[in-house]
Amino acid sequence: MLGAVDTDGTDGPGSQFMGPDYPIPNLAGGLVDGETMSKAAAAGVDVHGELMKHNTTPPLWKVDSGVLATHNISLNDLTVTLVMGRTEAK
Repeated sequence: MLGAVDTDGTDGPGSQFMGPDYPIPNLAGGLVDGETMSKAAAAGVDVHGELMKHNTTPPLWKVDSGVLATHNISLNDLTVTLVMGRTEAK
């Protein structure tokens, strides 16, 4: 099992997507779980391709997994990862 949180130290991408043609607000991140890939496939999102372009805001928005942000909030760079493995019974 793996759980991770991360911030890039900015207000988050998103404002470049706002406008009449692309009304996506700033995202603070996203919640992704075992169902996300199925939702992405159903929505026509190429997850691997978008990750390779470092383009997560539009895909997260399309699968309703984006977490909205308040402008001018910055956490600096932070990454926390928890990896839990199975233990062998003795």
